[in-house]
Amino acid sequence: MFELFKKKKSGARDESIVVIKKSDPAECGGTDATQDMKAPKEIKSEDMLLFDVTSSLAGGMAVHAPANKEQPLGFISAFAVSAEKGALLYLKKSAGFGRFAERSHEIALVSNDVFPALVRLVREYGLAKNNGFHSVTHGLPENFGGSVEILYSSGEKISFSNNQFPIISHETAREIVNVFTDAFGRDKLTFPSADRISEIRYSEKRKDGGFTEAVLTIAPDGSGINRRRTRFDEPRVYESEKTVDPETISAIRKTIEENAMLAWNGLPHDGFNKDDKSVTFVLDGKEEITVLCGRALPANVKDAFFDIELELTVKH
Repeated sequence: MFELFKKKKSGARDESIVVIKKSDPAECGGTDATQDMKAPKEIKSEDMLLFDVTSSLAGGMAVHAPANKEQPLGFISAFAVSAEKGALLYLKKSAGFGRFAERSHEIALVSNDVFPALVRLVREYGLAKNNGFHSVTHGLPENFGGSVEILYSSGEKISFSNNQFPIISHETAREIVNVFTDAFGRDKLTFPSADRISEIRYSEKRKDGGFTEAVLTIAPDGSGINRRRTRFDEPRVYESEKTVDPETISAIRKTIEENAMLAWNGLPHDGFNKDDKSVTFVLDGKEEITVLCGRALPANVKDAFFDIELELTVKH
């Protein structure tokens, strides 16, 4: 399993980072901006591993399309990452502008054929031209801009952000949507349904020798029993057993299904969280799929892991 995000050594100062603007801590609405002078403006690699682009497209201003015409994109969040089998894609978008515009989303496992199309898109629309620039204006009521993180197997990357105004054009956003929509329509791969889950096992190991283990066994009638074992920094092991109602089991399965958790195996590490927590899904009493905490995923999708953890280790 590869790691996409590398941490810098503690205390290390990157000499290539130039401070363009630095706000006074007491200043309201100040801006901090930096530029990585080593960030390439042209990417040579043809092997993309991760594509993560999020941007408002109106700077928070309400704009309306003419009558009888499709509302323009007001927001886009597109994410693609290599998985064990294919690539996991997530697309959220809204038609029209403003924070109250309704946003739709889709997540699916597709073939890796989507990455060559994204490599061409990055070059055609010059997404590397602002590489290394990061700007944040404090005190804004919402993010009127966005961020880009694109990583390649060569170690090359594109990274820039600005929360004041859109960071990509409408044309670029529309083409990103076209690539994702095409992949959703042509290249979807199947993975098991959450309805097949007969058991969920949670495991956490801590440095002090402590641990938490939980096993949720699901009965044919949709109810369940959750058995939990926990040890802290003492020899004693605490054990509990609680019943889980069918409504909660249904909600757990919905979380797993809506976030495509049964397609998470093989996702790369996010570089921040530790590999000390895992969830294993047992299908039909035999097949097992194990996913780890701290995978490279959109934040709201990644939260599904903690939702499962909460149900098995705190609520039951």
